[in-house]
Amino acid sequence: LTRMGSAWEAYRYVEPKSATLRETSCARIYPIDVLLQFKEEAGRSTWSWSRVIMSAEGIQRMESVGADDAFGSTVLEDRIGEPEERVGEDSE
Repeated sequence: LTRMGSAWEAYRYVEPKSATLRETSCARIYPIDVLLQFKEEAGRSTWSWSRVIMSAEGIQRMESVGADDAFGSTVLEDRIGEPEERVGEDSE
């Protein structure tokens, strides 16, 4: 967290009533996606996809993004590549 830069970020927007450009400060957040694979002895894999929302003050919340039931294994395979393309697994 110490190397994440400023904890606040300036945002510009147009104020609707006066049509003027305004600026405000918002807390900077950092979304971190976590993808976990659970393998059963029978060979079936189950995936869990979560997102951790961090700020300079630490973890703000965790969100469930998806799993096999929500996306299907083919969508997750498309996102992370085929088994032989994954880092740390032998292609043979």
